[in-house]
Amino acid sequence: MGDVMILAFVSVVGAAPAATTATPAQTAVPPDPESCLDCHRTSASEHLKDWGRSVHARTGVTCGSCHRTPPKPGEALPSVTVVCGRCHQDVEGAFKNSLHFKKAESGGRVPSCGDCHSSAGGLVLPVEIFAERCGRCHDDSGPAREDSISRRAIEILDLLRRVTLARALVGAEVTGVRTRGREATRFEADLAAVDRLDAGMKIEWHRFAFDEVEVRANQALTLLDSLHERIGEPQ
Repeated sequence: MGDVMILAFVSVVGAAPAATTATPAQTAVPPDPESCLDCHRTSASEHLKDWGRSVHARTGVTCGSCHRTPPKPGEALPSVTVVCGRCHQDVEGAFKNSLHFKKAESGGRVPSCGDCHSSAGGLVLPVEIFAERCGRCHDDSGPAREDSISRRAIEILDLLRRVTLARALVGAEVTGVRTRGREATRFEADLAAVDRLDAGMKIEWHRFAFDEVEVRANQALTLLDSLHERIGEPQ
């Protein structure tokens, strides 16, 4: 196993899967974030901190992208899955092809975006929260039984994080190659292949197709390990 894989394994606790690329949703009359803060600066302080350190903040997703205009009295609010799906159509489509969504259609209680991600930033929640939330159904006494599913979900999440961290480390190495004036085209092509695998495994994750995620993740790690070793070869 190459050095980059060892680093990825040791450092996995602090890493998180990369966000799926999405275009901020547009609104007819988007609320001004500052006007929202007039009332919510204190009550939503943690919400704002979550947003401030996320890709949402960096890409221009603001209050009005998700909350739209204030609802009318008695108006039903859209589900969090619908709200997130305005931008993340590929993820929403994958979720709608999952067994969980089919159970939701029949009235069952199933996970939604907020069970795995923070509400304002979309950040992946800590592993211990995953264990608790999956365990609501997938434990020895829950309606779905099979507590092994909870353990399997955490294993696959760990694998996704390893890919994310290894991709960041090797990506920095490729940037260094380019900065030093070396030919980097062949390395960039391999990184693009990893990114395609990564995009696919994020979709499969939202279908809860853990075996498919594992196959793609291991392919990505193997490619990244090989790329790391080739970058280090003498010229």
